[in-house]
Amino acid sequence: MSDDQMPQRSPDQRFPGGWTPAAPPRARPQEPARPQTEPQPEPRPTPPPPSVPPRSRPQPAAEDEEPLDLPDELRKRAARHGDPLWLRLAQTIRRSIGSDSFPGDFAGALDACQRPVTTGRRIGVVGATGGAGASTLVAALALVLSDVRADHIAAVDAVGRPSGLLPRLPAGSPRGGLAGLAALAGAHGEIGLHELRAHAAALPGNLHRLTLDAGDRPLTAADREGLYQGLSRTCAVSLIELDAHADLRHLHALVVAVPATPGSGGAAASLLAGIRASSPGLPVLPVVVNPHACPASDVRLAEANLDAQPVSATRRRTTPAHHLDHDRHLAAGLAVDLRLVGERRRLQVAALAANALHAASGAPGDAA
Repeated sequence: MSDDQMPQRSPDQRFPGGWTPAAPPRARPQEPARPQTEPQPEPRPTPPPPSVPPRSRPQPAAEDEEPLDLPDELRKRAARHGDPLWLRLAQTIRRSIGSDSFPGDFAGALDACQRPVTTGRRIGVVGATGGAGASTLVAALALVLSDVRADHIAAVDAVGRPSGLLPRLPAGSPRGGLAGLAALAGAHGEIGLHELRAHAAALPGNLHRLTLDAGDRPLTAADREGLYQGLSRTCAVSLIELDAHADLRHLHALVVAVPATPGSGGAAASLLAGIRASSPGLPVLPVVVNPHACPASDVRLAEANLDAQPVSATRRRTTPAHHLDHDRHLAAGLAVDLRLVGERRRLQVAALAANALHAASGAPGDAA
Protein backbone atom coordinates (compact mmCIF):
# COMPACT_ATOMS: atom_id res chain seq x y z
CA MET A 1 0.00 0.00 0.00
CA SER A 2 1.43 3.31 -1.00
CA ASP A 3 1.67 6.30 1.32
CA ASP A 4 -1.15 8.03 -0.55
CA GLN A 5 -3.49 5.10 0.10
CA MET A 6 -2.77 4.83 3.85
CA PRO A 7 -5.53 6.17 6.15
CA GLN A 8 -4.84 9.57 7.68
CA ARG A 9 -4.20 9.51 11.45
CA SER A 10 -3.77 12.16 14.01
CA PRO A 11 -0.32 12.77 15.54
CA ASP A 12 -1.46 11.16 18.78
CA GLN A 13 -2.53 7.98 16.95
CA ARG A 14 0.68 7.78 14.96
CA PHE A 15 2.94 8.54 17.89
CA PRO A 16 1.47 7.21 21.17
CA GLY A 17 2.36 9.23 24.21
CA GLY A 18 1.74 12.58 22.57
CA TRP A 19 5.29 13.04 21.29
CA THR A 20 5.52 14.33 17.71
CA PRO A 21 8.79 14.35 15.80
CA ALA A 22 10.07 17.78 14.99
CA ALA A 23 9.60 18.92 11.43
CA PRO A 24 12.71 19.69 9.44
CA PRO A 25 13.59 23.34 9.45
CA ARG A 26 12.27 25.30 6.54
CA ALA A 27 14.37 27.74 4.64
CA ARG A 28 13.25 31.30 5.24
CA PRO A 29 12.54 33.30 2.11
CA GLN A 30 15.03 36.00 1.58
CA GLU A 31 13.59 39.49 2.09
CA PRO A 32 14.20 42.02 -0.63
CA ALA A 33 16.88 44.51 0.15
CA ARG A 34 15.53 47.73 1.62
CA PRO A 35 16.69 51.02 0.14
CA GLN A 36 19.27 52.83 2.19
CA THR A 37 17.73 55.81 3.99
CA GLU A 38 19.10 58.35 6.36
CA PRO A 39 18.93 57.25 10.00
CA GLN A 40 16.03 58.81 11.82
CA PRO A 41 16.72 60.43 15.19
CA GLU A 42 15.40 58.51 18.13
CA PRO A 43 12.27 60.07 19.62
CA ARG A 44 12.84 61.74 22.94
CA PRO A 45 10.90 60.23 25.82
CA THR A 46 7.95 62.34 26.86
CA PRO A 47 8.22 63.30 30.55
CA PRO A 48 5.24 62.15 32.62
CA PRO A 49 2.77 64.87 33.53
CA PRO A 50 3.22 66.30 37.03
CA SER A 51 0.94 64.77 39.59
CA VAL A 52 -1.17 67.79 40.50
CA PRO A 53 -4.33 67.12 42.51
CA PRO A 54 -7.55 68.41 40.95
CA ARG A 55 -8.61 71.84 42.07
CA SER A 56 -12.15 70.78 42.84
CA ARG A 57 -11.03 68.23 45.44
CA PRO A 58 -7.61 69.22 46.88
CA GLN A 59 -5.84 66.45 48.70
CA PRO A 60 -4.89 66.79 52.36
CA ALA A 61 -1.38 67.93 53.05
CA ALA A 62 1.21 65.32 53.89
CA GLU A 63 3.47 65.64 56.90
CA ASP A 64 6.24 67.26 54.88
CA GLU A 65 3.79 69.65 53.20
CA GLU A 66 2.49 71.33 56.31
CA PRO A 67 2.12 75.07 55.60
CA LEU A 68 3.72 76.12 58.89
CA ASP A 69 7.45 75.89 59.54
CA LEU A 70 7.51 74.64 63.11
CA PRO A 71 10.27 73.23 65.29
CA ASP A 72 10.49 69.48 65.73
CA GLU A 73 9.70 69.72 69.43
CA LEU A 74 6.31 71.28 68.71
CA ARG A 75 5.55 68.66 66.06
CA LYS A 76 6.33 65.93 68.58
CA ARG A 77 3.97 67.55 71.06
CA ALA A 78 1.20 67.56 68.46
CA ALA A 79 1.71 63.84 67.81
CA ARG A 80 1.39 62.90 71.49
CA HIS A 81 -1.74 61.25 72.80
CA GLY A 82 -3.87 63.33 75.12
CA ASP A 83 -3.77 60.64 77.82
CA PRO A 84 -0.40 59.40 79.12
CA LEU A 85 0.46 55.74 78.68
CA TRP A 86 -0.23 54.74 82.29
CA LEU A 87 -3.71 56.23 82.13
CA ARG A 88 -4.52 54.41 78.90
CA LEU A 89 -3.41 51.14 80.44
CA ALA A 90 -5.61 51.78 83.47
CA GLN A 91 -8.55 52.56 81.20
CA THR A 92 -8.03 49.32 79.29
CA ILE A 93 -7.92 47.27 82.50
CA ARG A 94 -10.99 49.02 83.89
CA ARG A 95 -12.90 48.42 80.67
CA SER A 96 -11.91 44.75 80.59
CA ILE A 97 -13.67 44.11 83.90
CA GLY A 98 -16.78 46.00 82.74
CA SER A 99 -16.73 48.96 85.13
CA ASP A 100 -16.11 51.77 82.60
CA SER A 101 -19.01 53.92 81.46
CA PHE A 102 -17.09 55.77 78.73
CA PRO A 103 -18.08 53.56 75.74
CA GLY A 104 -21.79 53.88 76.47
CA ASP A 105 -21.65 57.61 77.22
CA PHE A 106 -19.58 58.34 74.13
CA ALA A 107 -21.88 56.28 71.89
CA GLY A 108 -24.90 58.13 73.28
CA ALA A 109 -23.29 61.51 72.60
CA LEU A 110 -22.46 60.49 69.03
CA ASP A 111 -26.02 59.32 68.47
CA ALA A 112 -27.26 62.74 69.60
CA CYS A 113 -24.88 64.37 67.11
CA GLN A 114 -26.82 62.67 64.31
CA ARG A 115 -29.91 64.68 65.07
CA PRO A 116 -31.76 65.37 61.78
CA VAL A 117 -32.05 69.00 60.70
CA THR A 118 -34.45 70.53 58.23
CA THR A 119 -32.20 73.38 57.11
CA GLY A 120 -28.58 74.20 57.78
CA ARG A 121 -27.78 75.06 61.39
CA ARG A 122 -25.34 77.90 62.05
CA ILE A 123 -23.46 77.63 65.35
CA GLY A 124 -21.15 80.49 66.28
CA VAL A 125 -18.06 80.12 68.47
CA VAL A 126 -16.56 83.14 70.21
CA GLY A 127 -13.79 83.47 72.78
CA ALA A 128 -14.11 85.64 75.86
CA THR A 129 -10.42 86.56 75.59
CA GLY A 130 -7.62 85.97 73.12
CA GLY A 131 -6.33 82.40 73.22
CA ALA A 132 -9.47 81.10 74.90
CA GLY A 133 -9.60 78.06 72.58
CA ALA A 134 -12.26 79.13 70.06
CA SER A 135 -10.31 77.81 67.06
CA THR A 136 -9.70 74.50 68.82
CA LEU A 137 -13.40 74.19 69.61
CA VAL A 138 -14.39 74.90 66.00
CA ALA A 139 -11.95 72.30 64.67
CA ALA A 140 -12.88 69.63 67.22
CA LEU A 141 -16.66 70.15 66.88
CA ALA A 142 -16.44 70.11 63.08
CA LEU A 143 -14.43 66.89 63.10
CA VAL A 144 -16.86 65.15 65.45
CA LEU A 145 -19.92 66.15 63.41
CA SER A 146 -18.30 65.28 60.07
CA ASP A 147 -17.33 61.83 61.37
CA VAL A 148 -20.84 60.82 62.44
CA ARG A 149 -22.97 62.65 59.87
CA ALA A 150 -23.28 61.88 56.16
CA ASP A 151 -24.13 65.46 55.12
CA HIS A 152 -21.70 68.34 54.62
CA ILE A 153 -20.11 70.27 57.51
CA ALA A 154 -18.42 73.68 57.24
CA ALA A 155 -15.69 75.07 59.51
CA VAL A 156 -15.54 78.84 59.00
CA ASP A 157 -13.10 81.39 60.45
CA ALA A 158 -14.64 84.85 60.00
CA VAL A 159 -12.35 86.59 62.52
CA GLY A 160 -9.48 87.58 60.25
CA ARG A 161 -5.83 86.79 59.80
CA PRO A 162 -3.92 84.82 60.82
CA SER A 163 -6.53 82.08 60.96
CA GLY A 164 -6.46 79.59 63.79
CA LEU A 165 -8.09 76.92 61.63
CA LEU A 166 -5.20 76.66 59.16
CA PRO A 167 -2.86 74.73 61.50
CA ARG A 168 -5.69 72.81 63.21
CA LEU A 169 -7.45 71.70 60.00
CA PRO A 170 -4.62 71.50 57.42
CA ALA A 171 -5.51 70.84 53.79
CA GLY A 172 -3.60 70.41 50.55
CA SER A 173 -4.94 73.69 49.19
CA PRO A 174 -3.98 76.81 51.19
CA ARG A 175 -6.81 78.91 49.75
CA GLY A 176 -9.28 80.55 52.08
CA GLY A 177 -12.19 81.34 49.78
CA LEU A 178 -14.44 82.94 52.39
CA ALA A 179 -14.52 86.43 50.86
CA GLY A 180 -14.99 85.08 47.33
CA LEU A 181 -17.83 82.82 48.36
CA ALA A 182 -19.51 85.64 50.29
CA ALA A 183 -19.25 87.97 47.26
CA LEU A 184 -20.67 85.26 44.99
CA ALA A 185 -23.56 84.64 47.35
CA GLY A 186 -24.29 88.36 47.58
CA ALA A 187 -24.21 88.80 43.79
CA HIS A 188 -26.29 85.78 42.76
CA GLY A 189 -28.44 85.38 45.83
CA GLU A 190 -27.70 81.69 46.28
CA ILE A 191 -24.82 79.25 46.05
CA GLY A 192 -24.71 75.51 45.66
CA LEU A 193 -22.41 72.67 46.56
CA HIS A 194 -20.36 73.20 43.39
CA GLU A 195 -19.55 76.78 44.39
CA LEU A 196 -18.73 75.69 47.92
CA ARG A 197 -16.24 73.08 46.69
CA ALA A 198 -14.70 75.57 44.27
CA HIS A 199 -13.96 78.10 47.03
CA ALA A 200 -13.43 76.03 50.19
CA ALA A 201 -10.41 73.94 51.06
CA ALA A 202 -11.82 70.43 51.06
CA LEU A 203 -10.68 68.11 53.80
CA PRO A 204 -11.03 64.33 53.84
CA GLY A 205 -14.65 63.28 53.97
CA ASN A 206 -17.46 65.84 54.02
CA LEU A 207 -15.71 68.68 55.88
CA HIS A 208 -15.04 72.06 54.21
CA ARG A 209 -12.79 74.81 55.58
CA LEU A 210 -13.37 78.51 54.79
CA THR A 211 -10.99 81.25 55.92
CA LEU A 212 -9.98 84.76 54.88
CA ASP A 213 -6.97 85.14 52.61
CA ALA A 214 -4.16 87.63 53.21
CA GLY A 215 -5.52 90.26 50.82
CA ASP A 216 -9.21 89.96 51.74
CA ARG A 217 -11.12 92.80 53.31
CA PRO A 218 -13.27 92.20 56.41
CA LEU A 219 -16.75 90.90 55.73
CA THR A 220 -19.60 93.39 55.82
CA ALA A 221 -23.06 92.74 57.23
CA ALA A 222 -24.40 92.09 53.71
CA ASP A 223 -21.57 89.65 53.03
CA ARG A 224 -22.31 87.73 56.21
CA GLU A 225 -26.02 87.54 55.51
CA GLY A 226 -25.52 86.18 52.00
CA LEU A 227 -22.84 83.77 53.19
CA TYR A 228 -24.99 82.42 56.02
CA GLN A 229 -27.93 81.82 53.71
CA GLY A 230 -25.70 80.04 51.23
CA LEU A 231 -24.15 77.83 53.89
CA SER A 232 -27.60 76.83 55.09
CA ARG A 233 -28.42 75.50 51.61
CA THR A 234 -25.24 73.46 51.26
CA CYS A 235 -24.16 72.34 54.75
CA ALA A 236 -26.18 70.72 57.49
CA VAL A 237 -24.10 72.36 60.23
CA SER A 238 -21.72 75.32 59.98
CA LEU A 239 -19.30 76.08 62.84
CA ILE A 240 -18.34 79.76 62.57
CA GLU A 241 -15.60 81.40 64.63
CA LEU A 242 -16.49 85.03 65.34
CA ASP A 243 -15.04 87.96 67.22
CA ALA A 244 -16.64 89.51 70.27
CA HIS A 245 -18.25 92.35 68.25
CA ALA A 246 -19.81 90.24 65.46
CA ASP A 247 -23.47 90.39 64.49
CA LEU A 248 -25.26 87.40 66.05
CA ARG A 249 -28.71 87.83 64.54
CA HIS A 250 -28.34 85.05 61.95
CA LEU A 251 -27.05 82.37 64.34
CA HIS A 252 -29.04 79.46 65.75
CA ALA A 253 -26.76 78.95 68.78
CA LEU A 254 -23.59 80.41 70.25
CA VAL A 255 -20.72 78.67 72.05
CA VAL A 256 -18.68 80.96 74.33
CA ALA A 257 -15.18 79.77 75.25
CA VAL A 258 -14.10 81.03 78.68
CA PRO A 259 -10.49 80.27 79.63
CA ALA A 260 -9.83 78.97 83.11
CA THR A 261 -7.22 81.62 83.80
CA PRO A 262 -7.16 84.31 86.49
CA GLY A 263 -8.56 87.58 85.26
CA SER A 264 -10.85 86.14 82.58
CA GLY A 265 -13.99 86.41 84.73
CA GLY A 266 -14.52 90.11 84.03
CA ALA A 267 -14.10 89.69 80.26
CA ALA A 268 -16.51 86.75 80.23
CA ALA A 269 -19.10 88.67 82.25
CA SER A 270 -18.86 91.65 79.92
CA LEU A 271 -19.18 89.46 76.82
CA LEU A 272 -22.18 87.54 78.15
CA ALA A 273 -23.88 90.79 79.17
CA GLY A 274 -23.43 92.18 75.67
CA ILE A 275 -24.82 89.00 74.11
CA ARG A 276 -27.79 89.07 76.48
CA ALA A 277 -28.56 92.67 75.53
CA SER A 278 -28.19 92.30 71.75
CA SER A 279 -29.66 88.80 71.29
CA PRO A 280 -31.77 87.92 74.33
CA GLY A 281 -33.31 84.82 72.73
CA LEU A 282 -30.11 83.29 71.35
CA PRO A 283 -29.15 79.99 73.05
CA VAL A 284 -25.72 80.42 74.66
CA LEU A 285 -23.52 77.50 75.70
CA PRO A 286 -20.57 78.66 77.85
CA VAL A 287 -17.55 76.35 77.93
CA VAL A 288 -14.79 76.51 80.53
CA VAL A 289 -11.63 75.70 78.57
CA ASN A 290 -8.40 74.79 80.34
CA PRO A 291 -5.74 75.18 77.62
CA HIS A 292 -2.73 75.71 79.90
CA ALA A 293 -3.25 73.05 82.60
CA CYS A 294 -4.45 75.56 85.16
CA PRO A 295 -5.08 74.26 88.70
CA ALA A 296 -8.51 72.97 89.66
CA SER A 297 -9.14 76.05 91.82
CA ASP A 298 -9.00 78.30 88.75
CA VAL A 299 -11.43 76.01 86.90
CA ARG A 300 -13.89 76.11 89.80
CA LEU A 301 -13.59 79.90 90.00
CA ALA A 302 -14.34 80.29 86.27
CA GLU A 303 -17.35 78.00 86.59
CA ALA A 304 -18.61 79.90 89.63
CA ASN A 305 -18.37 83.17 87.72
CA LEU A 306 -20.44 81.68 84.92
CA ASP A 307 -23.04 80.32 87.31
CA ALA A 308 -23.48 83.81 88.73
CA GLN A 309 -24.27 85.28 85.31
CA PRO A 310 -27.99 85.55 84.46
CA VAL A 311 -29.15 84.18 81.11
CA SER A 312 -31.78 86.91 80.86
CA ALA A 313 -32.83 90.00 82.77
CA THR A 314 -34.86 88.02 85.33
CA ARG A 315 -33.45 84.51 85.70
CA ARG A 316 -30.08 82.87 86.11
CA ARG A 317 -28.63 79.94 84.26
CA THR A 318 -29.66 76.60 85.74
CA THR A 319 -27.73 74.21 83.46
CA PRO A 320 -24.06 73.66 84.38
CA ALA A 321 -21.35 75.02 82.14
CA HIS A 322 -19.60 72.70 79.73
CA HIS A 323 -15.95 71.86 80.20
CA LEU A 324 -12.98 71.12 77.99
CA ASP A 325 -10.19 69.98 80.26
CA HIS A 326 -6.51 70.25 79.43
CA ASP A 327 -5.38 67.84 76.72
CA ARG A 328 -1.77 67.41 75.66
CA HIS A 329 -2.75 66.89 72.02
CA LEU A 330 -5.16 69.82 71.74
CA ALA A 331 -2.82 72.16 73.59
CA ALA A 332 -0.17 71.85 70.84
CA GLY A 333 -2.23 74.10 68.53
CA LEU A 334 -1.57 71.96 65.43
CA ALA A 335 -3.61 69.47 63.37
CA VAL A 336 -6.39 67.99 65.51
CA ASP A 337 -6.73 64.21 65.37
CA LEU A 338 -9.64 62.88 67.38
CA ARG A 339 -7.91 59.52 67.78
CA LEU A 340 -5.19 61.25 69.81
CA VAL A 341 -7.55 63.23 72.04
CA GLY A 342 -7.95 61.81 75.52
CA GLU A 343 -11.10 59.87 76.32
CA ARG A 344 -12.58 62.35 78.77
CA ARG A 345 -11.95 65.33 76.47
CA ARG A 346 -13.32 63.39 73.51
CA LEU A 347 -16.52 62.79 75.45
CA GLN A 348 -16.67 66.46 76.42
CA VAL A 349 -16.39 67.56 72.78
CA ALA A 350 -19.04 65.06 71.63
CA ALA A 351 -21.43 66.14 74.39
CA LEU A 352 -20.89 69.81 73.53
CA ALA A 353 -21.56 69.11 69.84
CA ALA A 354 -24.77 67.26 70.67
CA ASN A 355 -26.02 69.98 73.03
CA ALA A 356 -25.12 72.76 70.59
CA LEU A 357 -26.98 71.00 67.79
CA HIS A 358 -29.99 70.52 70.07
CA ALA A 359 -29.91 74.17 71.11
CA ALA A 360 -29.68 75.24 67.46
CA SER A 361 -32.84 73.38 66.50
CA GLY A 362 -35.01 76.52 66.80
CA ALA A 363 -35.21 79.58 64.58
CA PRO A 364 -32.30 82.07 64.49
CA GLY A 365 -32.22 84.09 67.68
CA ASP A 366 -34.93 82.01 69.41
CA ALA A 367 -34.32 79.88 72.45
CA ALA A 368 -34.61 76.18 71.76
